[in-house]
Formats: sequence, C-alpha cells, structure tokens
Amino acid sequence: MVTLYFFLMKNLFFLLLISVLFSCTPARFVKPLEKGQLAIGADLGGPLIGFADVTIPVPLTNLNAGYGISEKTTGFAGIHTTALAFATLQLDAGAVHAFALPEGFRPGISASAAANVMVGLRGGGARLFPQLDINAFWEYGQGKRLVYLGLANWFEPAQSRAHGEDQPAHWLPCLQLGHVFTGRNWDFTIEFKQLAFNQDKRDIVVDYKGFGNKGAGGLYFGVRRKF
Repeated sequence: MVTLYFFLMKNLFFLLLISVLFSCTPARFVKPLEKGQLAIGADLGGPLIGFADVTIPVPLTNLNAGYGISEKTTGFAGIHTTALAFATLQLDAGAVHAFALPEGFRPGISASAAANVMVGLRGGGARLFPQLDINAFWEYGQGKRLVYLGLANWFEPAQSRAHGEDQPAHWLPCLQLGHVFTGRNWDFTIEFKQLAFNQDKRDIVVDYKGFGNKGAGGLYFGVRRKF
C-alpha cells in the first residue's frame, strides 16, 4: 500500500488527466429513478494499469447524487474526491432520460448528457469535457437485477494541449458493460469499460492494460442508497 501511495503521488496529475479522457466513473443512472426519489452514492475504480507485476484499477473515488425529475428523467451530479485531495476540483452534472423501458427480451433504451469540469486549485486553469452516453438495459429476477451495455462519448473541445501543442483527440468513445444488484434501498454496481478505444496507448508512460494497442480497460464499483 505504501508503494502504491508513492506511485500515485508521483503520477497522479497525469493519471487524473488521462483518466478524465478515459472516463473515470461508471455510468450514472442507466435506468432513471422513480419520480421524487433521491439517491446518494460513491464509486471506486478507474483505468487498469500494470503495477508491481499485477493489473489493478486506478483507485479513483467520487461521490454522487441523483433525483428523479419524472418517471423517465433523472438529474445527477458528482464530485471527484481523489482529485480534490490533490488540489483539482473535478465535477460532473447532467441528466439521463429513458426513451423505452425493458419488456421481456426487449431492452430499455436510455441516453444521458453531462458536463465534466476540471479546475486546478493551485496552478489555475480549467477544462470542460461534454459527454453523451447511450445504453441498452435489461432487467431480470423480478426487477432485482439490471444488465446494461452502452457507448459513452467524451468530447475534447480544446484545439490545443498545454504549451500550444495540437490536440489530436476530440472524440473519446468508451464501451461499457455493467451489472446492477438492485435492492429496495441499496444498489450495487460493477462495470467494465474499454476506454478511448480509438487512441493509441503505446507512447504513454503509464502501463495501461486493455485489448490490443488502443485504449485501456477499466474496472469500477459503485454503491448507492435510495431514499
């Protein structure tokens, strides 16, 4: 654990920036909450990296909340606590809408739009990443379980990187596959992502793990309390 701490201290800014580009949270509220329902949750996980001869997810954390605006629409927001601990304010906010609910083998379809913001609390500077997700989801076990498959799309509007370098990546897609254990008051989520699968990772210092030479895998865990 001590070795991992020093690794994170040394590489955290790079990991945070790349993790933002690689989408550092599981999908928010694939199925909307009931109207008037409040949920508060926490997530743990991130891109998979090679560390000390094993593959682990970067242990990024966030706190989030959602509110059922209507039966088919939920608003949400989150704050990324690992980033905040290292003087970076990272926030996300948006809404998800279900266009269809699942029925038998027919999946439900939902889409979400969000804004992701990073602000440096020491050196200044801010970054904005719009996000658009679409998911298909199925329920089984009398509605006690939910499986989803989707595509998350992050967009980089900046035309240049730091020091005036050209920004080559304006679209960062991520495939996501997840499972939600749904209870009356508590939900538990596990999700795997294939992050930024259109980006070559061979020249990146960190040893990202995934399929082939593009992007990185990601593993995430979430817990949510509903009120």
